[in-house]
Amino acid sequence: MKAYLFKHDLPVKKFAADLKISVSYLYQLLRKERKPSLELALRIERYTHGEISVAELLEEKVDHSTVLDGYLNTERSRIEKNLKRLENRLRYLEEKFETLEKLIKRG
Repeated sequence: MKAYLFKHDLPVKKFAADLKISVSYLYQLLRKERKPSLELALRIERYTHGEISVAELLEEKVDHSTVLDGYLNTERSRIEKNLKRLENRLRYLEEKFETLEKLIKRG
């Protein structure tokens, strides 16, 4: 990653902000004190248009279908949570609408 930042004259603060991580966490990644999550590794790979790969970041051979499956499972879980939240909100609004209709009929 250091080479990418140098090559593209990219400040650490901007790179961290674009990736939505703290500068201190990015420095830990740069010093190889920590490894990124799979999700962050995928974001970095996309951000760098593949110049920095998931395999390089995780320092292991990666089966891209496994990486994709993990990412898709994460996204599916996020979407399911949002859908459940929306369904609950819809149910709440439908109940309020029914109450309002009853009040109008009485009025």
